[in-house]
Amino acid sequence: MRLSISSRLILSFLIIILVTTGFFVVLTNRVIRVRFNDMIARSGQSYAKKIAPFLERYYQLNNGWDNVDELATLLVEFQDNPKRIANRITNNSVIPDFLFAGRDERLILFEGNKVLFDTDPKGNTSILNVDVQKYGVPIIVDGKVVGNVVAGSAIGFLTDNQSRFLREVNRILLWIAFLSVAAVLVVGITQSQSIIQPIQILNNATRRIAKGDYAHRIKINRNDEFGEMAQAFNDMAQELENQQSLRNRSMADIAHELRTPLSILQIDLESMEDGLMEVTPENMRVLQNEVSHLRNLVEDLRILSRVDAGEISIEHAKIELGSLIRDVVERQMQSARDKGVRLDFDLQDEEIFVNGDSQRLSQVLINLLSNAVRHTPQSGSVNVTMKQQGKNEVLVSIKDTGEGIPQADLPFLFDRFYRVEKSRSRDQGGSGLGLSIAKSLIEAHQGRIWAESSEGEGSTFKFVLPLMN
Repeated sequence: MRLSISSRLILSFLIIILVTTGFFVVLTNRVIRVRFNDMIARSGQSYAKKIAPFLERYYQLNNGWDNVDELATLLVEFQDNPKRIANRITNNSVIPDFLFAGRDERLILFEGNKVLFDTDPKGNTSILNVDVQKYGVPIIVDGKVVGNVVAGSAIGFLTDNQSRFLREVNRILLWIAFLSVAAVLVVGITQSQSIIQPIQILNNATRRIAKGDYAHRIKINRNDEFGEMAQAFNDMAQELENQQSLRNRSMADIAHELRTPLSILQIDLESMEDGLMEVTPENMRVLQNEVSHLRNLVEDLRILSRVDAGEISIEHAKIELGSLIRDVVERQMQSARDKGVRLDFDLQDEEIFVNGDSQRLSQVLINLLSNAVRHTPQSGSVNVTMKQQGKNEVLVSIKDTGEGIPQADLPFLFDRFYRVEKSRSRDQGGSGLGLSIAKSLIEAHQGRIWAESSEGEGSTFKFVLPLMN
């Protein structure tokens, strides 16, 4: 049978309180009974000691235990009507006040192991001699023990009042247990609802997110773990909404990037087929450029898909980073000169080694350099620097003198398919994947990458890598 969390919480509370209350009731009852029995046993012994002289007087007046049955009857009657009966027993002696206090006490008189009288003739008299010796009070006449008197409470025979007291105590304990269980049930139901309600809200919100309602948010009105969970959910929903928005825009960008070169290829090829365009080296070069653009876009998408799947491999090896930067910059100098951009570098004389994949790091540098050259106007410059930062890192900076990047765009530069609005034309911008690829590769090397820029003052892209130990 499937139990809800609420039912399990209530059942857990109930079991705990039942066990705890049961233990409390049993233990309390045990302690009270032991303490109470000890108290009344002492009280019974005290009463027996007080009544012993009275029985000694009776023995002396009657020269023995003659008419002992009458004595038991008289003592019973004495407890009901002490003023009328006492004179017959005491031969006009003064009536002791303590006899009135113990009028409902059971008294048993022994001569050796023989019961001479019992004020409760229907009571149990199978009393061991050791109990008589331990709890009984001897009756001594002329230096001779003529009997023992035992109070019933001293050996566990409770009076009606004493038994009533214990029953009242047990009744009170049971009421306490009942009220405790009821209170725990109320608290358990209230607390379980308090716990289950935010879980149900989160469950419903999760279902809405799963159906694509990324704009849904949970109202936060608690300052506890559930409030933190709700905040985390809202942050996740916000990120999903951002990613969905970026994905929709990216799909539109990709469709545009694919449609434009494909349209050019289709139109030019149809024109060549119809004889409207000559098959010249220049026209073929245009077609090759469009094919190259398509190939680069597909390759970028392939790399990102491998990053998402965790399939991109980093072959770590000892790399002298200065030499790697120098080789990449020298390979990019010709394309920079073709655009009229000066490309140079400033590296430390000391060798700096990192543990990384030279092919992947070259790809990062090529992406960043190509991006810098693309956004730097003619007669501008791009400068690459490298220096050790602290004891454990190396910092690489690529600074251009281009148009700069608005501050509002900086947080999104490394998002996939993101391109600054002014640079969305194909002749100025790439596919919007290069920086995202660079970020993934740098992070795969346990590094960090970021951009600093101001509009009209150029941009600087920086990344740090851990030094090789």
